[in-house]
Amino acid sequence: MGLDPATVRSERVLSTVCMITPWCLTVGFTLSFGGLFSKTWRVATIFTSAKKSNKKIIIKDTHLFGVMAVLLVVDVIVLGAWLLIDPLQPVEHHLPTEDKPEDDAVIHPVTTVCKSGQASVFTWVLYAFKGLVLIYGSFLAWETRKVRMKELNDSKQIGICIYTVFILCAVAVPIVNFADMRKSVLYGFVSLLVLFATTITLGFVFIPKFYKLNRVEVESEEPARSGTKVTQLSSHQGGVADALRLTIQQKDEKIYELETKLRALTTSGAEDDLLEEEL
Repeated sequence: MGLDPATVRSERVLSTVCMITPWCLTVGFTLSFGGLFSKTWRVATIFTSAKKSNKKIIIKDTHLFGVMAVLLVVDVIVLGAWLLIDPLQPVEHHLPTEDKPEDDAVIHPVTTVCKSGQASVFTWVLYAFKGLVLIYGSFLAWETRKVRMKELNDSKQIGICIYTVFILCAVAVPIVNFADMRKSVLYGFVSLLVLFATTITLGFVFIPKFYKLNRVEVESEEPARSGTKVTQLSSHQGGVADALRLTIQQKDEKIYELETKLRALTTSGAEDDLLEEEL
């Protein structure tokens, strides 16, 4: 959580903070990615069933909440078992000493980290579960990449968010678990990745919605100049229809003229005169 142990003297508070960190990361990931995953799952299920059996399937919002509830239940089971069996505890980690001859001092840096004997087991269980959900979510996003419907107009943005989260997790997990770097640098790296992922997700999901909402408000405030979208569409369609009618009328007149000349050629036999007239 980035707390300074010097300001928090209680071991109990530090132990609580240690276990709050995986709970916040895991549940937060499920709440954010679970919504994207469940919505993509609904789109994929509807279109896959329509292609196979031509049957209409209705998936309500309650089904989506059910999917998220299942993901949360798995998180609670794993984290609860971790908390009961071997919770994280604060442990002081002594770094190499630093000599300061100019100050006649020796600095002994100490950092506090959260560790437990079974931490790696529960961490990799969560990694495996989240990884499977990410892979399946990426597959669903790829399957629905060509869906273009007004009611599902954010499927493309959701797919981009899923791809982004998948790539960031694929980069972050090896670095966090295997890279040899200072704790402060590692903490800053993870924080930046979390902020970047959440910003990208919020931006792709909500900015297009606010943009469309703003356009609707502007169009409603200027009816005299631009009119409503229905009126504009009707006027445009009427103009196209009039142009097509005029073209058809001109073609009919040309056809009638050519048919008249053809009859004259076949009946009078004045081919040469008509040819000169045509030239």
